[in-house]
Amino acid sequence: MTAKGSGRDRSIAAHDNPDAARHSISTGDSTMTVFTHVTLGTNHLDRARSFYDKVLGEIGLSRMADLGDNGSIWGDGAPSFFVLKPVNG
Repeated sequence: MTAKGSGRDRSIAAHDNPDAARHSISTGDSTMTVFTHVTLGTNHLDRARSFYDKVLGEIGLSRMADLGDNGSIWGDGAPSFFVLKPVNG
């Protein structure tokens, strides 16, 4: 699957709201915060793709989308790990 520019736009928008990747869940008497996704930045996308294909594959995640020169997305049914070209270079 290849995602067009819209995936990058959504990722940037999430950075404007640090809470966008978090949800609270109740567990009995307490509430805890869990992350729905993680985003990392790199200027070495080819090396990062190769590395994360291997590492994330070990925990059951596979590459779901490539965003061209902007990055890639991994997950297991839903996107959960993003490697993107940094917005600030």
